[in-house]
Amino acid sequence: MNTNTTVDIEQIMNEIRANIAAKGYKDEILPFEPMNITLENEIEFDLQVLENAIAAYAAVNYINSHPAVSSQGGIRGKFTTFIKKVIRKMINFHITPIVWQINQCNSKALEIFIQTRDSIKYQGELDERLTLLELEFNRSIKKNYMLMEQKLDELSKENSMLKNLLEKQAVANNYEQGSDA
Repeated sequence: MNTNTTVDIEQIMNEIRANIAAKGYKDEILPFEPMNITLENEIEFDLQVLENAIAAYAAVNYINSHPAVSSQGGIRGKFTTFIKKVIRKMINFHITPIVWQINQCNSKALEIFIQTRDSIKYQGELDERLTLLELEFNRSIKKNYMLMEQKLDELSKENSMLKNLLEKQAVANNYEQGSDA
């Protein structure tokens, strides 16, 4: 093994450039800044629309694998009905499992839709409860604040009265000390 092999970087770069040109890549540099994506047609959520869609889906989510074969009168109609029944019997083994799988998928999709609706309703109930709790908390805070202000006013008045009383007693004590001397 020869360790003194030289690598021609320029030749490798020319091959890469040729491959890029052959594949039709452009020389534009892709931006890597964050992309601001805005939805032009924002859809506003409406729970009633979801309810209607779930009801409509629930009405059509089951597929009957054995629908009735319509019969028209006369020999031709009876023969056509007989042929339809024979064809149905011939493909029944193949169609029934497919219909069963589709019904299972539709059932799970309906279950997901109902769970989503119930989750949205529950979230709405929680939002309402939170709003009521916030209002009650704010009322309680305001009430406690007002009670604290009243108590502070009462204590301030009492403090002023006690200061006046102390001042009177100090004046009286000074007067008594002055008259004793």
